[in-house]
Amino acid sequence: MVLQTLEPAVLATLRRDPAALAVRQWWRLASPILAQADGWAQFVFNFAGLAVVGAAVERRCGWLTWVLLALAGIAAGEWAGYWWEPQGGGSSVLVCGLVGGLLAFAWRHDRRDAWPLEFSFYWLTALAGYALLGPSGAAAACIGLALAIGGVRARGLVGPRMVAAAIAVMLAEAAMLCLLADDHGPPTLAGMAVGLLLVRPKGSRPA
Repeated sequence: MVLQTLEPAVLATLRRDPAALAVRQWWRLASPILAQADGWAQFVFNFAGLAVVGAAVERRCGWLTWVLLALAGIAAGEWAGYWWEPQGGGSSVLVCGLVGGLLAFAWRHDRRDAWPLEFSFYWLTALAGYALLGPSGAAAACIGLALAIGGVRARGLVGPRMVAAAIAVMLAEAAMLCLLADDHGPPTLAGMAVGLLLVRPKGSRPA
């Protein structure tokens, strides 16, 4: 990000560019995850997601699953990005793959105490709100989510059904992002699909 700020040509070299890809600049299939096309705010948002969600996935699922989820997010996100946002870039598609994997883990293991899942809920909700109404939409969506979670906790309703409900809402947000032609929807769904294949159900044993 520092290099991108000091030398704008770095962003131009790394971001999505269908015309450049067509003349065999193959690195642009993956290099957009190294470019933060929207500047420092995007960098901070994505870095926070990578730090919290990435650490949680590695701790719960191991480094190999982490890598596979990240690759699923990158593949699905860049495929969607070249269709829907052909001049963009950012590491958020990688994080979305990890978020999807964390959803799969929560589904398999019912981790009610997993605060990274709650963080992921806010992170994905911010993306959904931003896709709808920009920064104000992201802020309003997160405030609404905070009020909803606070109400659930105040009534002592936290439990397996609420975890399942949270996962369902997050999947609905990912689906909505797809309908809005936002490139964060496909990598989230791809991450969960891969996660469900890789994460063993609670209590299962290797064959």
